[in-house]
Amino acid sequence: MAYFVFSEYDRLISAASLASEMRQRRRDRFLADTLAFYSKKLLRNPRLLSYWRDLGASKYFDEGTVDYYNRNVLHDDNKPVTLIYDPVGPFCATIPPASAAVPTAAKP
Repeated sequence: MAYFVFSEYDRLISAASLASEMRQRRRDRFLADTLAFYSKKLLRNPRLLSYWRDLGASKYFDEGTVDYYNRNVLHDDNKPVTLIYDPVGPFCATIPPASAAVPTAAKP
């Protein structure tokens, strides 16, 4: 299933590039909105983040897709990734802020 999601993302990136080159405004806007959903919501799922990074899914896609993913999912300054990569479960473990105190074990 994860491979299908990333394959569709790859296809959308290619389609958006073509629509932009052909000056198809309505299609360009639709594809930009769809890519934003993938980049800002769907691909930030901890399991998909892990699949891309830990299981090497990025090696199956061209350089343009990898660059687009890195810019718009991993390194988006407006919406940074705040989830821990999750190769096995459970979903949605968040990264504590740097200022949070780390609990220490009580000494016997």
